[in-house]
Amino acid sequence: MVQPIYIPVFGSGLGHATRMHLVSERLNSLNIPTVFSSSCEGLDFLRSKGHNCSEVPNLDVKWGERGDFSTTKTLKAFPELFETFISQVRIEAKNMDRIGPSLVLADSKLSAVIASSVKDVPCVTILNQLRLSIIYRHLSRLFAFFEDIWAEFFGYVWAQSKLLLIPDFRPPHTISEFHIKGVRSASKKVKYVGPLMLKGGPEPDRVRWVRKHLKLEDGKRTIFAQISGPRATRVTLLKQLREVSSRNANRFNFIISEGESNGRQIPKKIKGGWHFEWCPFREELFSLSDLAVIRGGHSSILQSTKYGKAMLMLPIPKHSEQIMNSRKVESLGAGLLVDPSKSSVKTIDEGIHRVISDNSINSTAVRLKGLFESYNGLDDISKIAADYT
Repeated sequence: MVQPIYIPVFGSGLGHATRMHLVSERLNSLNIPTVFSSSCEGLDFLRSKGHNCSEVPNLDVKWGERGDFSTTKTLKAFPELFETFISQVRIEAKNMDRIGPSLVLADSKLSAVIASSVKDVPCVTILNQLRLSIIYRHLSRLFAFFEDIWAEFFGYVWAQSKLLLIPDFRPPHTISEFHIKGVRSASKKVKYVGPLMLKGGPEPDRVRWVRKHLKLEDGKRTIFAQISGPRATRVTLLKQLREVSSRNANRFNFIISEGESNGRQIPKKIKGGWHFEWCPFREELFSLSDLAVIRGGHSSILQSTKYGKAMLMLPIPKHSEQIMNSRKVESLGAGLLVDPSKSSVKTIDEGIHRVISDNSINSTAVRLKGLFESYNGLDDISKIAADYT
């Protein structure tokens, strides 16, 4: 009997769970069983897909009242966060004892890396962030100095894995470049495998059906706004997007999806378009849209490149990973970043009009689609994982 592969997944947002669901499907097709653990949105999503997924306490940063990352609250909660981390390690170790896996295939779960080392189970880690960055590092050399020391320490722990697989483009096109480069303690374990997404898209007939089903007007450009992430970070932005939709009802078809994995799949009609709690037509809408409005999460950016879509990026305020990912996309010329500290109905509206009318941004996005198609990340990771069974 083939031993299962154990897949602990970081559960905040949907990006990690979505990509590991696809990895699991590929492994299952090779007759390799998989068992998951996760929390929050990731837990809900994986269970909704029918996976055997146990719950692990959630460990994430703290958010402010306006949905921004709160340094103060996070520092104050450090004792609580550390206790949760220790609890995670214990639960992951117990899960490994119970499951008896041939491999731990961890997605951004440091607690699972430590537990696998304690239990002497081989571990391969998938992640797109080696460095935990403070977005204010440019204000002080001291900030940057301690951040670099911290990065080397965490890099050493991550490097207890057999491999560190980066689901991203190789340099110089790496979207998560800022959070990967320069961590010497982990560099020898790093391997770029490319996006963990299915190639190709929905059938044209299916896309036409969605367009007809949502009554999208042919004479209007279509904007698809996919806003996932922790619930506390979405409220203000969703209100702003609904207002932008209303203002542009005569110009655009506007579809908003808030990534609520247990939410209603029947959309609510809003002025200018539709609002989904959970959108069952995500691939079709990416395919038919003229512009992707996203947060700046790694998976959302790669999803946009899959379909060659120009991006307007609205990162969570003070969320260093999303902000630096967005800056990289902007530097590549495939999208526009709206400064999170200045995000408003006006700046979002202006950003949409600027990007959708910029031929250079749109042609660069199409070129990135070609880069996306040159990778076979799901196959490569499945082969690596299968070698341990």
